[in-house]
Amino acid sequence: MNFDHLVFHDREFSIRTKSVMATAPIVSDFEVLASALRTTTGAAVGAAAGATSRDEGQIGKGLVEGALSGVAPSQQKFTPVTLVLNEALELPT
Repeated sequence: MNFDHLVFHDREFSIRTKSVMATAPIVSDFEVLASALRTTTGAAVGAAAGATSRDEGQIGKGLVEGALSGVAPSQQKFTPVTLVLNEALELPT
């Protein structure tokens, strides 16, 4: 990637940077399918647990909490990108 503009406090500046490469983890089809299965199973178990109370609100709550328990937490929520400017950039004060 090459960056040529910077927006700072609603102002746009032209910049020149060195090229940037960012890598993101690859998720296999098996991992996606396993996550979907965990989520579906968690939702079913949660709904069943809520149903034992015979309260519709608890059924919905159990369904949501069960589904969320099956979602694997992301190990990294974002990929950091570091820019190296080729020229000095003066920002107004």
